[in-house]
Amino acid sequence: MDVYNKEAVQAVWARVTASKEQSLGEFYKYELQAAESYRRLAMRFPKQRNLFLSLSRDEERHARQLAALYYMLFGCPVSQKTERVEFPSELCQVVRELYRGETDAVQRYTVAAEQFPSQYSLFTALAADEARHADRLLALMQTIPVNK
Repeated sequence: MDVYNKEAVQAVWARVTASKEQSLGEFYKYELQAAESYRRLAMRFPKQRNLFLSLSRDEERHARQLAALYYMLFGCPVSQKTERVEFPSELCQVVRELYRGETDAVQRYTVAAEQFPSQYSLFTALAADEARHADRLLALMQTIPVNK
């Protein structure tokens, strides 16, 4: 690419920006889905209510942080459309799926920290929160009898 070719540089920049915009939008949707899922699970599993509500509040905070960043970078609000996530009926299976989701989020935010160097501290903090969520779910799993 000729760095002096204005159109070529703009085309590359447009692809990079679109990719970042899409990534941030997806991160936001994951957080909204997680917050709603944890709220629903708090009602479904009363013994774990406090844990699930705490995790839901964290995920809501993450969504607010990502929505603010999205607006700052792209000048428009992020789409709030999400799909409802369905969970298995047994708590041990639910916790297993949630654990995988939290560990996947750690990986997503670790990569995002490199993709968005200006927001490195935000994404590393999000990754650390998601790792703590995974740890809390692992601790919960140790208290649940596993059904075979």
